[in-house]
Amino acid sequence: MMEVLITMIIMSIGLLGVMALQSVGLRNNITAYTRSQATILAYDLADKARANTLGAASYHFLNKGSQPTSTASSCETTGCSNAEMGEYDVYNWLQVLTQILPDGRGTICLDSTPNDGTPDSFACDAAFGSPYVIKIWWDESRDGIANNYQRFYTEFKI
Repeated sequence: MMEVLITMIIMSIGLLGVMALQSVGLRNNITAYTRSQATILAYDLADKARANTLGAASYHFLNKGSQPTSTASSCETTGCSNAEMGEYDVYNWLQVLTQILPDGRGTICLDSTPNDGTPDSFACDAAFGSPYVIKIWWDESRDGIANNYQRFYTEFKI
């Protein structure tokens, strides 16, 4: 009887270890998935900005302290100017960003120091000759604490 009890205790500890390992693996998979989504979103917007070279200035309007607020011009169904296309692309990008990433926030700007800023203050300096930078933040732990936000950034030239 004692052998059965000891076997049950050892099996329980082993199963708890397997459950903890599974939990850590799942958490790491979610982290990798979220980072992959941020990467895909950043490169998608960079490709759209490179394709619209004549409207490039309309992509980094967040430097000017404003954000697109509506899709007044639907460039998918009607014609629009290059600048309107840029605003339309960024507006749609921000919508997708907030849907896919937990508390997703982002910007595209001209910045000489891309590895700075916070979700509430993008820290874009718009220095002359700076590359375009896409900065994305999301709440990996989903706890709302600003220090726990993950950041992804990429630079590109048009």
